[in-house]
Amino acid sequence: MNSANVIDLSMQGMAHTWFNNREFESWARLDRFLCDPMILSWFPHLVQKGLCKSLSDHNLVHFGDFGVDWGPKPFRFFNGWLEDKDLMVEVHKCWSSCSRKAHVGSSIKFKLKAIKAHLKSYIKTRRVVGNSTKILEDELAREQCSCS
Repeated sequence: MNSANVIDLSMQGMAHTWFNNREFESWARLDRFLCDPMILSWFPHLVQKGLCKSLSDHNLVHFGDFGVDWGPKPFRFFNGWLEDKDLMVEVHKCWSSCSRKAHVGSSIKFKLKAIKAHLKSYIKTRRVVGNSTKILEDELAREQCSCS
């Protein structure tokens, strides 16, 4: 690293990126970002942050400038939600109830935002595949984060 003139940024959030999950525990920091010092002069707030792991034995490592607000996060849709027979009824109901006298493009944008908000609250009340996966991942993350 010294001869290549790169810096290993310190890890925030976790000290290790891998865990063997066996009786005789083994932890290691396998994943890292190496950075040219010139980059840090342009982006002084760059950090690598260890995130709680999901179903993998690796923790995700997020590299970036966390002081920047990039706007709203994208909405994720799980195909498993389509197994819920009432979901399409809810979408249709929400789409029909949204009426806004405006330009067609902004009207569709308004309706999609309303459906997104409605689906988020609807999914929280239902036990469908995407929600169950999220619950399991959250439980696993709490367990793993309490270990480190």
